[in-house]
Amino acid sequence: MQVTFVSSLAKGGAFAACNRTRIALIKRGVSSRLIVGEHYADSFGEVINARGVIPIQSFLKRRIRSFEDILRYGCSQKMHLRRRPRSLEAFSFPDSYYDITPILNGDKTDIINLHWVSKLLDYESFFKKNSIPVVWTLHDLNPFSGGLHFPDDYESISDEGTLTTYRKSHEEIKVEQKIINKKQEALRGIDNLTIVSPSHWLANLARQSEVFGNFPIHVIPNGVESELFQDVGKEMAREVLQLERDIPTLVFVADSVFSVRKGVQLLISALNRIASKCPFQLCIIGGHLSPELVKGHQLRSFGRIDSEYLLSLIYSAGDATVIPSLHDNFPNTMLESIMCGRPVLALPTGGISEAIHEGENGMIAEEKSLDSFVAVLERFHCQYSHFQHDRIRIDAEARYAMDINSKAYFDCFRSISDSQ
Repeated sequence: MQVTFVSSLAKGGAFAACNRTRIALIKRGVSSRLIVGEHYADSFGEVINARGVIPIQSFLKRRIRSFEDILRYGCSQKMHLRRRPRSLEAFSFPDSYYDITPILNGDKTDIINLHWVSKLLDYESFFKKNSIPVVWTLHDLNPFSGGLHFPDDYESISDEGTLTTYRKSHEEIKVEQKIINKKQEALRGIDNLTIVSPSHWLANLARQSEVFGNFPIHVIPNGVESELFQDVGKEMAREVLQLERDIPTLVFVADSVFSVRKGVQLLISALNRIASKCPFQLCIIGGHLSPELVKGHQLRSFGRIDSEYLLSLIYSAGDATVIPSLHDNFPNTMLESIMCGRPVLALPTGGISEAIHEGENGMIAEEKSLDSFVAVLERFHCQYSHFQHDRIRIDAEARYAMDINSKAYFDCFRSISDSQ
């Protein structure tokens, strides 16, 4: 069986989940290749840089496409994106100037596994030309939404932790419905598409959607390499990283630290409120924060880290990982943390509550608010020594080891391939 994985990006959480599954399946004997929309190379299977081998549409065709967008959506794609506040999450149209089907046609691929494919996959041309069974792994709402990757109901978070809601214009609502209509039209009559979601939360949204509601949908949680992410010992990790040894330590990880959705401002506001009675040491991965922002706490910013061994070391140095995201799916950070035996402190969002159980491997706030998250941090400061790291690790291995993830995907792919 040969599986072709497709991803627009070669970085970020969605790509990490895609690549982990791909490599684990190769170890199971599955022939694999990866079509990716930017430069990437590794020693596992064939990797094709799509934008390096697929010719982009000619200038004339792109100009015609722009006029078609205006007729279809009421404005150009660039104009719509410019109108959206920059603080909002990404918005993607179902169109692309690229056509990946020539790479697939005439190939021995048994299954195409799409992942995060915005700006690389053109709905209309792909589903019109492709006849190979497709498994689409969801990482956010975009494949079935009107362009959103996550709900854009929050525009900003004030220094006091107040959430500012965003109200869409009538024109924005019309554009989103037209995008949904175009996706529905592209999938009309398609019978070779199966949806996989890492969480029941996202799977239920897909089932309720106008775009994916009639397709088979399965839940396969993301996995994480237990041999890479493991507890190396808190004392040793803090010594290596030159961190304070006797202060409760929190770890925050995000590709985009200042994204409103990731909630770092909410975390800062919560920490500042409890600084005098509940001091923490905060480790930031993915960006840098000024120490002046976090008053009364120790702060260490590590910037972007690609080494999974170093990530494991930092998780091990912490007492917990904080995920104050206002919206999320089934974050890798959560799985990496519990695989290292460290509990997770989070807001009640997405599929997080499917993996985190109160008092056992973490704590979840009662609601998405500053007061509620402050209460979680205060409780954890008093109870952090009660969490049993070994037990958290054992539970994570039993549910989220890569062997479990890859077997579920193998069985899904085999079942689809055998039915053809």
